[in-house]
This record gives sequence, structure tokens and C-alpha cells, in this order.
Amino acid sequence: VAINLIVEAGENIFTAPPYLARLAYPIYYADLIQSESDAQGLDPYLVTAMIRQESLFESFATSSAVAQGLAQVIPDTGAYIAQQVGDTGFENEDLFRPVVGVRYGAYYLSQQIDYFDGAIHAGLAAYNAGPGNAQYWYDSAGDDLDLFVETIGFDETELYVKRIYSGYTIYKHLYLGE
Repeated sequence: VAINLIVEAGENIFTAPPYLARLAYPIYYADLIQSESDAQGLDPYLVTAMIRQESLFESFATSSAVAQGLAQVIPDTGAYIAQQVGDTGFENEDLFRPVVGVRYGAYYLSQQIDYFDGAIHAGLAAYNAGPGNAQYWYDSAGDDLDLFVETIGFDETELYVKRIYSGYTIYKHLYLGE
């Protein structure tokens, strides 16, 4: 609704009144996102943009690929992460709990970004399309963000990376003034 109002007013997210723009780009679960971002060495605005893209902050979201929760973690990946972080007794339904969804999403995103030596764009592509696909695209394009995005072989993943980068920029503008 806020986005529609901004557009109808002839504005964009960068020129709209900040209180209205923040309604379009809210930060829910800020305490969890901040804590888990700090724990994983991630920018909380990047994690926020990813969660917004993945679930629109709906903790009970489920995708057609059976990804679950705020960060849309697939149950098998959730079981892997639980093992890595020492969470015994993990059950798939745990992914719907915000504290688990944010923790596992931040952990997995950090793991993917680390795998690509800090290349956020490759880490995001790996989060969405798997590390094997991202590795292929990264090998073809390297650390050049624009070339990498053009190399992505899946339309969904290309849009995913673009939307999260856009959201990341918007969040930093709205909440940090950058």
C-alpha cells in the first residue's frame, strides 16, 4: 500500500517522505537480525533486504520448493545448519520460528559469501540457486558485479540478486542516510 501511494504521488522511494518510504521498507525482527548479523559478520541491512525478498517478513511463509520461514531455508539445509551450529533436536517446523529462521538464514548467507571470498553477489546467487551454479557463474565473471549478474543462467536468480541489492541500497538510504 505504501509503495502504491508513493507511486501515485509521483515520487520514488528516495524522494518520498522518509516515514512513508519506511512503511514500504520496514524492518521487522530488528533485534534478531542485528544480533545474527553481528554474529555472522554481515551487514544487518543486507540480511534485512534478503529476508524482505524471501518472505516479506512472514515467519510462516512456505515456497513451492518447500523453503520455510523468514529466510526461506529448505528443510535439508536447515538440518545441515543445525548440525553445523550444534542445535540438537532440530525439526523442520523450527524454521518457522523467527529466532531459528533468522539465525539459520544469516548463517547460511554468511557461509556462502565466505565461500566466495566476500563476494556478496555470488553469495546471494548461491543462497538462491545453490553453490554449484553460483560457482559456475563466478568462474565465468569473477568479482565484477555487473558481469556476474549478466552471467547468471536463471532468470529467477538474476532477479533475486538484483532485488536484494536494490533493497540493500534502499535500506541503507532510509535508515543510515547513505
